[in-house]
Amino acid sequence: MYALTLHQPWAWAVAHAGKRVENRTWHPPRSLIGQYLAIHAGAQPRGRALAEFEYVREELGAPEIDALDFSAVVAVVRVTGALETPDVLTPQQRRWYMGPVAWLLDDVVTLPTPVPARGRQRLWRLDAERTAHVRLQWREAKGHKLSAEELERLALQDPRYH
Repeated sequence: MYALTLHQPWAWAVAHAGKRVENRTWHPPRSLIGQYLAIHAGAQPRGRALAEFEYVREELGAPEIDALDFSAVVAVVRVTGALETPDVLTPQQRRWYMGPVAWLLDDVVTLPTPVPARGRQRLWRLDAERTAHVRLQWREAKGHKLSAEELERLALQDPRYH
């Protein structure tokens, strides 16, 4: 599964605040359109980035820094397309557009328990173990019936069950 790292509080905004536009300087690969993508919250900000983080956090109404997740997959989204102008966006989504390229996100599922992972620049692949854990949580959150084996694996990986 591919993942995309976003700085906080942007990852929180995708997972919890209805942000369905992710701004990049590049278009998503065509093969990603219609596919699911893990949203990864980057590492905790420091220095000048921390001051910028606090300003954006307050503007968004996001939780305090201690209540946010860092260095973890926090959601799964479906990439539905990309655009270079906000004209076709709803007014609610237009506020998220900063360009130059907006990735359009849909079918957002917030993971009940963030999956720790080290992020990278651009698109990157989650390893098999983390992908399996993300998929199990995604399936559970979507209301899919999990097999006894899947429930056992989820319980072993997920602190909610400990």
